[in-house]
Parts: sequence; C-alpha cells; structure tokens
Amino acid sequence: LDAHRGRLLQPVELPDFAEELQWGYLAEADGALYVSCMKRTAPRLELDRAAARDSYANQDYNSRRPVVCSRFFCRLDQSGFDNNSTVAWHYAAQGVIPHSTISMNGTARRAVWVEGRSDACRSHASDRVEVSQLMEDAWLVCLDLDTGKTIWEQPFKWPAAENMLYSQLVDDTITLVTSRSLRTVAEYSVKALSLRDGNPLWEVSMSSFLDLDSGYGQIYLVDEDDSIIAIDTRTAEEAWRQEALARRGLSSPIAFSNYLAVTDADGYIHVLAQSDGRLLGRRKLDGKGVRSRMVYADGILYAFGNSGSLQALEITVR
Repeated sequence: LDAHRGRLLQPVELPDFAEELQWGYLAEADGALYVSCMKRTAPRLELDRAAARDSYANQDYNSRRPVVCSRFFCRLDQSGFDNNSTVAWHYAAQGVIPHSTISMNGTARRAVWVEGRSDACRSHASDRVEVSQLMEDAWLVCLDLDTGKTIWEQPFKWPAAENMLYSQLVDDTITLVTSRSLRTVAEYSVKALSLRDGNPLWEVSMSSFLDLDSGYGQIYLVDEDDSIIAIDTRTAEEAWRQEALARRGLSSPIAFSNYLAVTDADGYIHVLAQSDGRLLGRRKLDGKGVRSRMVYADGILYAFGNSGSLQALEITVR
C-alpha cells in the first residue's frame, strides 16, 4: 500500500509451496519484507468478536486462549515485491511457529521464535494452538535474515509457560514473557537467553505487568502499582524504578530515541529519560484518558484516546 494515501500498489501472490495457505506475520527491515504463511483457519476473525471471545476472559489468568501460528517463514526482497517474483528464501517449520514469538534484530541480522514440534502441533487442524500444546515439544530457533539458514536451535523447556507467550530481541538478548495460573492470580515470568547460542541468562517473576519495550540495554515494564521499572538485560538487576505516577492507570511503555513514554487514565502523556527514569515532561491528550499503547514511527508518536481521537505528536530529539 501507499503509506500516505492507502492506495493499493500491487498484490503479492503466495509462492507455490504455500498455495493452500495465506499470508500471516509481516515485518519490514532494510528494504525486505519478512512474512509467514499460515492456514486459513489460523487467524482470529468474527468468531472471536462474539461468544467465543467470552471464553477467553482473564486472558493471562486461567486462560487457554490459542495463539495464531504459521507453517513457513519467508524473505521477500524489495525487488521481488515490485516484480511479484519468488521469495528470496523460505523456512519450513517442523511444526508451528506462533506469531507472538517471532522477533527480529536488523543489526545482528537474526530472527528468533519458539517452534512447537509436538505431534499435536504437527497435525493441528486449525493452527490456533494453546501454549500448553506448544510447550510439549518446544524449540527455540535462530535464523540468519540474509540467507534463511538456521544458525542454531535449542530444545526449550519452560514450566511457567501456560497462558500466553511473547518474545522480543533486545540487543544480543532474547526476552520471552509468559504467565501461569496460581490459586487466585496470574504469575508473570520474564526469561532472557543469549542470542549467540540460546543459552539461558536469567529469569524473574512478578505478579503483574503490561507489555514490554526495550532500549539502552534495558527492558521497560509497568507493574500492577503503575511503577515503571527498567531491568538490565544482561544481569536482570533493576536499573531504576519510577513511582511518581503510581495509581494513574498507565499504558504500556514505548521507547524511542533517548526517551520512554506512557499515557494514563486521565489522558496525559508522560515522557521519561531512558537512562535514569527521571520525568522530563507531560501533556494532556484526551479528557477521557489514553489506555491503548502508543506507536512510534519516523519521528512521530501516535496516540489513540479513549474518546476516539487519534493524535500524532512530532518528537524533537535533543
């Protein structure tokens, strides 16, 4: 699509090996498209918006919400996109690849994901797979983004993984997030592994947090008290904690340049320094609050307010 006008430039047809599938995960890096191919039954469609969604209540606690998975992962170069030619390379999974675990590092030229290779995953009818099924025979896989060759793969055991599973690449560290159900609450776990060989580095658990972001060799999260916490990706030590915004109903953090930003239930955006967590400024965006996570692209920070307003903020980096 034309990003400015939304005009369709050219459709890209599926390659022959994925004829019965459809496009799934999509990312762009350095002029190339990285895409997955999934079954037509895998994506969440209308059935998730009605009765079926009720069964996914308490998604992080006592939930068996299936995750969307693919069977192939491909690279399509920019020239291939223009000419609608074949992909540069493709990887055929030995089971299923959950989209939420796919992460890429353009600098290191690596892609990683968790791959479910159990019999249940290999023969799954819809490829909407529960985390417990994925973990029956899970592998952590690392690919070269340029060649599509497997750099390494490791069996991946994680008893804590029950209700959801996400990954993120932070510098040379793979960060994975999951939750499991205790008696009355969910316990969240963050595990870090080496991008070089997949060996585990550390793991921490906590009672609650929102989605992660990363930068400066740190991961950032918001806990159940609305404290913003920075954790060193190499040591798992807490680098800093900002508690001045406690009980304000914060959104997930987003990191960009030297800054970290969150919004709150009163409609303010708060900007912090990634280096030490000090508050740098704030601005009112929406009188009904801003709960959705912001998006940062090309120097613009986009915020969607609870009233339905979408605001684009131009960030001046100093």
